Amino acid sequence: MDYSLIKGKLLGNCSQGFAFHAGLSQVVQHTQRAVNTVENITHFANSLSLIYLTLRFKL
Repeated sequence: MDYSLIKGKLLGNCSQGFAFHAGLSQVVQHTQRAVNTVENITHFANSLSLIYLTLRFKL
């Protein structure tokens, strides 16, 4: 058995796995940022509509 070949294959698979995991975590981070942005926009819109309704009914 050629152990160096097996070792190289294992190391190659590990580094590919780490690269995939890093890529995946970046995708997760970007998705989380996008969700946060949407939540912020929604919150802002809700605040504006609340202010608008308050002003409208006070006048």
